[in-house]
Amino acid sequence: MRERAFGKRRERITLLSATRTVGDGGRAEIEYGEIATIWASAESVERAINDFADKAEMAAVITFTGHYAERYFKARRLMWRGRTFRITAITEPDLMRRDLEFSAEEIFR
Repeated sequence: MRERAFGKRRERITLLSATRTVGDGGRAEIEYGEIATIWASAESVERAINDFADKAEMAAVITFTGHYAERYFKARRLMWRGRTFRITAITEPDLMRRDLEFSAEEIFR
């Protein structure tokens, strides 16, 4: 069983949800609004290479662990230390609704 280390949650992250709207000319637009700012622990998992427009970028893949709240499942992005991350997975590590893990990949564009 994993140890719940509240003292290790020293990183402040802001969770963002996506809202789709129809803009001028019927074009879909996505806006990101804040869900909550929480304390979490951050663990670097790997670095991935993203190829975009003939430009390779090293993206950090990080797992953030915070407390459980049902509304956090709507999160699609998060902000940490002035950087933006795309949330790729949200999991419950212990299935007892105490913690949530957010796997996230850094966005450069």
